[in-house]
Amino acid sequence: MNSLASDEPRDSTGDEGGREVGRTRHRLDGAAEACAAWRASGHPPLERFLAAWASARPAMGARDRRFLAHVLFRVAREAEALRAGAHPRPPRAADDPLVLVAGALAIAEEEEPTPAREAVRIVLDGILLAPPERPWGRLPGDWQEALARLHGRVEAEVLARSLNRPAGTYDLRTNSARLGRDEAFGILAGDGVPVEPTPSSPHGSRVAAGRDVRAHRLYREGLLEIQDESSQLVALLAAPPGAGRVLDYCAGTGGKTLALATALGDGGRVDAHDPDPARLAELHRRARRARIPPDRLRVTDAPPPDGEAYDVVLVDAPCSGSGTLRRAPHLLWRSLDLEAEGARQRAILDRAARFVRPGGLLVYATCSVFAEENAAVAEDLTGGGTLWRPLDPRARLEEAGVRNPGSLVHHGVLRLLPHRHGTDGMEARAWVRTDG
Repeated sequence: MNSLASDEPRDSTGDEGGREVGRTRHRLDGAAEACAAWRASGHPPLERFLAAWASARPAMGARDRRFLAHVLFRVAREAEALRAGAHPRPPRAADDPLVLVAGALAIAEEEEPTPAREAVRIVLDGILLAPPERPWGRLPGDWQEALARLHGRVEAEVLARSLNRPAGTYDLRTNSARLGRDEAFGILAGDGVPVEPTPSSPHGSRVAAGRDVRAHRLYREGLLEIQDESSQLVALLAAPPGAGRVLDYCAGTGGKTLALATALGDGGRVDAHDPDPARLAELHRRARRARIPPDRLRVTDAPPPDGEAYDVVLVDAPCSGSGTLRRAPHLLWRSLDLEAEGARQRAILDRAARFVRPGGLLVYATCSVFAEENAAVAEDLTGGGTLWRPLDPRARLEEAGVRNPGSLVHHGVLRLLPHRHGTDGMEARAWVRTDG
C-alpha cells in the first residue's frame, strides 16, 4: 500500500513531526496489508507468518519489522474488541484491515504511549472515532463461559487477563544427558544472557522474552531446548525409571519426546508417533541437534502394531491450545468447538490406552484450560470401571527432582496456569493399568 503522508496535517507537529506522521501512516498501511494476508491465510501462528513475510521483503528495516510484529500481535490479542467494534473506529466495517491495525495500535498507545504518540494520535484520528470499551478479559464470550465453568468467574477473569497478555519470559530446558543446568547458567551468564532457574523443573531456565537464545552456541549444539516449564513437568511425570519403553502417541514436533529420551537410561526407548509428517520432520531435525542416540528414539507416522505394550504411554492430545494464548493470540480468530475437540480427544485417548502394559502408566495432557478437554475426557476413560486406577502425580514429580510438587497438583491433577505459575496453561492426569 502507498503511504498517504502527504494527506496528513503538518503544521501542528513541525517538519520532524510531519515526517513521523508519514512514517507512522506508511507503517500502518504496511501492517494492514500484512494483516489482510494473515487473515486470508487462515490466521496461522504469527511468529511463523511474520518470519515468512519479512523473508519475502528483504528491504524491510528492523524498525518496520518490530512495528509490524507489535501491531499484528495486538490485532490478534484484541480479537473480541476488534471484531465486536468495541474499539475506536468509524462506522464502516470492522473487518477493514486498516481499521483493525489502527484500532489495535490505539489500544496499545493508550496503555503504553510511545515517544511518537503525537504523530500516532494524528494518524489514528484520521482513521478512528469514539473511545474504546473493554469486554471482560478481552476474550470472546464462549471463551469466558468455558473458563468460568472450570475456574469460577472471579479466578476466570484473572486467568483471562493473564492469558491475553504477552508472556514476559520464556523457558529453556537443559539437555541433562550432556550438560548440567548450573554449568549452562555459568556459560549463558558469561555470554551476557541473564537467566534464572524455573520455579519447579530441575532442568529449566527462564529468560526475558526479548532475549533470543537461538543464535547461542548452547542452543545450536543441542544443549538447550526452548520448552515451557509446564511441558517439562509433563515429561517428568511420564518419564519411566531406568530403561523403560515409552510411547509418545501425539509427539508433534517433539519437545516432550526429546525430554523423555534424555531422561531414559541405557536400553530405554521412546517410540514417537504423529500422523503429520511435517511435524515429524521437525522432530527428526531436533533429535539430531540434541544428539539423541538412534537406538533411544524411533519416530513414525504409523501407530504401533496391535499387541505392542509400553511401560508408559503419553497422550499430549491435540486441543484448542487455549493455555498457550499468551504466545499464540492467533487462536482467538479461530472458531471454538469444544464438543468436537472433546470427541476427538476421547477417540485418541481410547486408541492410545490399548498400548499400556498391565501395571503400566497412562498420562493424558493438554495445553488447554477448558474442562471439556480435560476432566470430561478423563471421566469418559474411567467410566466407573476398575481398569484404570488414578495416580497422584506428586510422588513421581518429587522423585524426578521437581520442587514443591504439592503446589502444582490439585485433586490428583497436575495443573499449571499463567497467573499462578508463570507458565502456559496445562493439565495432566495419570492412571495405572490394574489388570494382569
